[in-house]
Amino acid sequence: MSDIAAPDRVAYYSILRFVPDPLRDEPINVGLFIVSEDGEWARFDVHVPKTRLIAVNRRSDAERIEEWARTLKEQFDVGGLRGLFDDRGRISRSVLDEWAQSFSASLRVTEPRVAVEQDLDVLWVELFKRLVRVGSRREPAAAADRRRIGATTEKREIVRAFVGAAKRWPTFDPTRLHYGKSFEGRKAAHFADLAIVNGHVTGIMQALPLAAGSAYEVISTRALLLDAAVDLDPDVVKLALYRDPPSDRRDMLAETRSILVDARRSIRLVSTRSFDSLAPQLANTLFPPEELDTGR
Repeated sequence: MSDIAAPDRVAYYSILRFVPDPLRDEPINVGLFIVSEDGEWARFDVHVPKTRLIAVNRRSDAERIEEWARTLKEQFDVGGLRGLFDDRGRISRSVLDEWAQSFSASLRVTEPRVAVEQDLDVLWVELFKRLVRVGSRREPAAAADRRRIGATTEKREIVRAFVGAAKRWPTFDPTRLHYGKSFEGRKAAHFADLAIVNGHVTGIMQALPLAAGSAYEVISTRALLLDAAVDLDPDVVKLALYRDPPSDRRDMLAETRSILVDARRSIRLVSTRSFDSLAPQLANTLFPPEELDTGR
């Protein structure tokens, strides 16, 4: 029985951010919350970059954040698996949603995003390393701007390539294309780089910036797709689009492929090299010909 893989677990994570100067609105990632979907596992911790805060004369803020974190740990059970007889409060996704709306000014909590992993302790270590310890040492503003522009350009080019291939499908209808807009799921609104809509959503596409984007941008894009997939009908086409990354980013592609397969939410990972071969599989699903006849 030892060769049977453990079942995948769904979790939600939010980042605790500190904004030294609300006018400049340049947040620093200082903490991370992760909670399991069933509410039986939760972790929280902070990592405050004291050197940076001291440099901007905010030493006292670093101390206050750490004190706030100690108080929260006293009030909530955030050590991993819930203690059977622990009477502290429990942090759930609904709590993170509430905090994301109520925290403001200098200390903020991001909207929770979904992640999938067999071992949530492994997920905790990986996300904390990527989003807090690394993310707290911010790159220079000019470099950050160049990276964001590069990631945005990469995503736009991937979507443009997909639409270019779809234009050759016999049922293609450009009026159904919704770029970068929110759409309604069964329970909530979601966002996609491209959604195909005609009264109802027939497909959503997220472009992964594997070459130019940061790890956080790839994780966030992936999370948007996973989150929406839970809330959409099974017959809705869900595609994660990508362009072949450079050799030093291939591990991120492999990680993405593993996560999307393990999630079992009918999300297909599709390379730009395969766009031309999608027509026989997806043309009539994304652009149903019978709807074309009745909708004009």
